[in-house]
Amino acid sequence: MAGSALPVWTHTPIYAAARAAVATLQVFPVEQNLRTMRAVGEAIATAPWNRKRLQRAVDNLRWCFPDWSDERVHDSAVESYRRLFALAVEMAYTPRLITRDGWTDRVRLGEFGPALERLIRGGPTLMITGHCGNWEVLGYTLAELGFPMHALYRPLDLKPLDRWVRETRAGAGLELLDKFGAGHRMPEILRKGEPVAFIADQNAGDRGLFVPFFDRLASAYKSIGLLAMRFETPIICGGARAVPRWSAEGDSFHTVAGADFHYEIDVTDVIMPEDWQAHADPPLSHPAVLDPHPPRRAVLNVPRKERVHVVQPRDPSHRRRGPDQIGPLHQLHPPVL
Repeated sequence: MAGSALPVWTHTPIYAAARAAVATLQVFPVEQNLRTMRAVGEAIATAPWNRKRLQRAVDNLRWCFPDWSDERVHDSAVESYRRLFALAVEMAYTPRLITRDGWTDRVRLGEFGPALERLIRGGPTLMITGHCGNWEVLGYTLAELGFPMHALYRPLDLKPLDRWVRETRAGAGLELLDKFGAGHRMPEILRKGEPVAFIADQNAGDRGLFVPFFDRLASAYKSIGLLAMRFETPIICGGARAVPRWSAEGDSFHTVAGADFHYEIDVTDVIMPEDWQAHADPPLSHPAVLDPHPPRRAVLNVPRKERVHVVQPRDPSHRRRGPDQIGPLHQLHPPVL
């Protein structure tokens, strides 16, 4: 990608080293590699030079879960490091373990009926998940089931490595959409009646839509909602969460979730067009302003000069103009995988 900090001549040797590392990893069982990398993650989390970063994670968790004990907060902060390093192993193993014949050994479908019905029937669909569990397992499994999947993705700086990642995922039917120019591709895909997937929990910056999140304001992307309005498509929310290993009969073994490569795919919500088409917006279009609960305080505590992101005195122009006149989607700055 343009603007990479690494000289172009280094891309090929670094790519070769990365491929060699992945090949070396796969000599050993995935469970062994997961144990090793989780231990590495814990060592880094508790290292003296990482004290400030770990404390930041502890402070954020304590804010979000004030009823948790100090021990639970600290353990969860360290677990986030273990999980990050284990995720790198899982992504290396995904093309090998999630196959058309073998995916049922590693993934099971939970509350997935509403999404499956929509995917079988066809039609434009938006699918969103967050940075929880393993988001790649979610898209990869659906692609192996035969559903054409398109996921937004930020290109890797190393072009050879980026090409390899794209090709291995495309072999399963998962197309990674470059975030640069995705605004032009997404309408074409939705018009063909195929799904587009996003990782939605990313900071959209000053141009995003600010919404309450754990009693604070978080900047969310507008593009998902605008696409849903323009194409009148449902939004399916779900994820792939780590679960303990199960037997052929469906019983779980006594293993820790995330200690080995086993996931359950669930749908948590389906937002249909009729859920918002008949909804009359209140005078202040941000619903949190009218909520008597803590999110309202989060909104009202914002300095008035900054509240333009939160409280709009009239409906935004894209809503007044209707879904067919929103304008060029390439200006929407979509979230990326």
